[in-house]
Amino acid sequence: MFGIFLDVTQRKQAEEANELLAGEMSHRVKNLLTIATALTQFTSRSAASKEDTAHELTSRLMALGRARDLIRPVPGRKSEATLLGESVSIATHLIFRFAM
Repeated sequence: MFGIFLDVTQRKQAEEANELLAGEMSHRVKNLLTIATALTQFTSRSAASKEDTAHELTSRLMALGRARDLIRPVPGRKSEATLLGESVSIATHLIFRFAM
């Protein structure tokens, strides 16, 4: 009997890792869309016009992005020390913006 045996362990592990990564990315994208939907709903309730809605929504999304950067800086960028006051200021801004 003659034959060829190939070890496909690494390929299978790579496929499993890719599936895990794809699932995690899908979950995170769904979370982001849920956040965007909630921000849009909150903003539309308090804004008087389309222009106000656009301005408020943009401000809230930018504040959320700044808060994310404070919690976990982008790899490869020069990291600056985060002052407690800046963190509190952004968190306060987010809380009061969402409460409106």
